Amino acid sequence: MWKLWDIHEMGYIINGLITEYEFYGNKESLSAAEKAADYIIGSWPDMPSDWEKSTSVAEHVAITGLHQNYFNAL
Repeated sequence: MWKLWDIHEMGYIINGLITEYEFYGNKESLSAAEKAADYIIGSWPDMPSDWEKSTSVAEHVAITGLHQNYFNAL
């Protein structure tokens, strides 16, 4: 999860799963989105302390858009 853009791309996957649920009512997609989000949240404390330095990208830039998935799901 700690390679550059991993979290960012996971956000797109979550968004796709939520969209699948919203359009087609696929509960398995919603469950998968929840599992992916739980994984990100649960793994967040394990972020290497030098992550921003090692990737040369600020944390808030690498996760751009991830928060929208949460608000879209509400």
